[in-house]
Amino acid sequence: MAKDLYVAGKLDSEGYQAIAKQFNLNQTTLKRHMKDFLNEDTIKQVYSLS
Repeated sequence: MAKDLYVAGKLDSEGYQAIAKQFNLNQTTLKRHMKDFLNEDTIKQVYSLS
């Protein structure tokens, strides 16, 4: 979902809130995931995007 939002140019606060809602994440968990792997650098690396 994060990759799709990134590609669509919508990986912003609204996009992150949609992810949180979809996967039932509270704000603390969402922030931890954003730091660990739900970020542009990791998405680019994992999916070989530029």
